[in-house]
Amino acid sequence: RGAATVVGSQGAVRLADAGYGEVGSVAISAVGGDQPIRTFRAEFSLRMSGGGCGHAGISAHCGAEGTSFLYGPLPEKAFGEADVWSGLRVSMHTGSDSRMVVSYRRVVLATVPALLRSAGGDFVAVVVSHTSSGLSVLYDGELLIGNLTIERWMPEPGWQFGWGARTSSSVDVH
Repeated sequence: RGAATVVGSQGAVRLADAGYGEVGSVAISAVGGDQPIRTFRAEFSLRMSGGGCGHAGISAHCGAEGTSFLYGPLPEKAFGEADVWSGLRVSMHTGSDSRMVVSYRRVVLATVPALLRSAGGDFVAVVVSHTSSGLSVLYDGELLIGNLTIERWMPEPGWQFGWGARTSSSVDVH
């Protein structure tokens, strides 16, 4: 959707290139039949790097808006890192206020400062899981969110998993 493209022989998905004002996303249907998926473990590799500094190269404006992992009702059109509020969203912001933000049904549950731009342009491993103990996010081997309780966790049939990214006047490749 949007700027998202498949690149390389291994089928990597580039959500947004290092261009100004790009939005790209991908969504996949959850396999659960008529039953909502209440527990899951999503493992993926992510790279957020390679862009430039916007606003005349000012270093405080390096990094783009970021990337999000989502589980919920997703729109048919392209969505960025902050465009979907109706389900679970794990946003990874790479701009001057680099942080991870977890929200569920329009409520921010946790904000963790973290350096999320990929050093040297390398891919990092990301694991997002929800179990009976809560939500956990492992980013490049570091536990950033651990067993976060999500009050009124009630996934619905038809929810999808998705990833979205956006750039603005500051850019990165996602």
